[in-house]
Amino acid sequence: MSVDTLHAMEAIKIHNEGESSVIMGATSQQSMETGSEVRGEATAGETSSRFLSLVEQNPLMNFDTLAIDKALTTIGQLGLAITSGVNPGVVAYLKKRKAGASFETGANHRSYTIKSGMIIPQSLTAEGTGDASIGYQAPIIYDGTNNPIVIADGVALPTGQVDDERFGLGPATVGGIVIGQLNSLNLEFGLELEIQRDGSALWATHISIKGNQPKLTLSGSKVTLLKQSSDLLLVGNAATHANTAFYLRARKNADTFELDTALKHIKISTDGMAIVTQPYSVSGRDSATIGLEVTSRNDGTNLPLVITTGVAIPP
Repeated sequence: MSVDTLHAMEAIKIHNEGESSVIMGATSQQSMETGSEVRGEATAGETSSRFLSLVEQNPLMNFDTLAIDKALTTIGQLGLAITSGVNPGVVAYLKKRKAGASFETGANHRSYTIKSGMIIPQSLTAEGTGDASIGYQAPIIYDGTNNPIVIADGVALPTGQVDDERFGLGPATVGGIVIGQLNSLNLEFGLELEIQRDGSALWATHISIKGNQPKLTLSGSKVTLLKQSSDLLLVGNAATHANTAFYLRARKNADTFELDTALKHIKISTDGMAIVTQPYSVSGRDSATIGLEVTSRNDGTNLPLVITTGVAIPP
């Protein structure tokens, strides 16, 4: 036997009904699951089951992208409903490798189309000198006509893919306190979904958001930020959109970073409560680190997160 078919990752096309197509490039990871549950209960004292049945499927797509600006602008912090009709919805592609070369050209590739569901932001991470990345999950539901995942071979790849943005860790302020010597941040968007099916139906037909509780985790090496009566307090600090925000600093292609004054960066502010979760952690010969969490809330005016792209970083 021989290896005759191999495929690699390609861009994802978001083309909802009544909207323009967006090609989501700079993906660093993609996966798809069928979420299948096969039930087989052994009865009458037998050691293995005699009857098996597929009782439910909860399909899911995951992807990570480095195109933070495009992703946040296209999908938003509360996710994006997937709709289809004349337009396909969401299409993930795999490009076919060509033996003795790189990839096939023309209509020789594979696609996985999602007609209905949601794209939900999961987490945004930035660490040290690495590139910031944002992870998404797309629960897939039945549209009443098509299989939840529509698979096709012999398709052409989408055009218009670009890979023109990267972001690094920028400054952060919590409760008006500059978090110096910041090493990493992780923002969990905290979306809780309601996914329902009709009775014993194989596939769900309804999806909606029932909860939104973001949480920001920061880690740095300035353990003296935690003080007895000032700066970060043991009993926590109040955070508001006016005094709590972090920035992602835009990188410049074939260079280092965009100037702080350039309208290229990303700002995310929040309202809530900041707690030092780890006054210090240290091992071996390493320097100690401090851990901080900000649990977000709705302040009565804004969503828990206010995300602004195309901003300057203040001095």
